[in-house]
Amino acid sequence: MKDRPLTVSDILIVTGNFVEATDIREALSPLDATRIQHLREINDAAHLLLDSGFCPQLSIISYTRADLEFAGFVTRLQALDCTLLLIDAPDAIAAEYSANVLKRPFSTEDFVSMVSLL
Repeated sequence: MKDRPLTVSDILIVTGNFVEATDIREALSPLDATRIQHLREINDAAHLLLDSGFCPQLSIISYTRADLEFAGFVTRLQALDCTLLLIDAPDAIAAEYSANVLKRPFSTEDFVSMVSLL
C-alpha cells in the first residue's frame, strides 16, 4: 500500500458484474470523485485510457486469470501512478504489481475499510 493519503478525481472500475460495480460506486460516494467509469472488460478500459485521456487515480479491477490483456493494462495504470485494488487476485499477482487485494465475498464495510487504507 502507498504511504500517502488517497485523493481522487477519477476512478475506474473494471468488472463484468454490474451489481458489484453498482455496490462499489455507492461505497465510493464519500470520496466525491469527479468521474467514476465502469467498464466490463479490460480491453474496453484500455481503449478508454488511450482514446479519452481519462487518467484514474484509483482503479478497482476484478481479476480474471483468462484475461490476456491484464498485465499490459495494469502496467499502463502503474505508469499513470494509479492506485490499484484488485478483486480476487492471487497474492502473488498483487505482489507482482504492488497492488492491494480484496477477496470475495466482501461486505461494503470491508470495501470501505480497504479503500480508506489506500
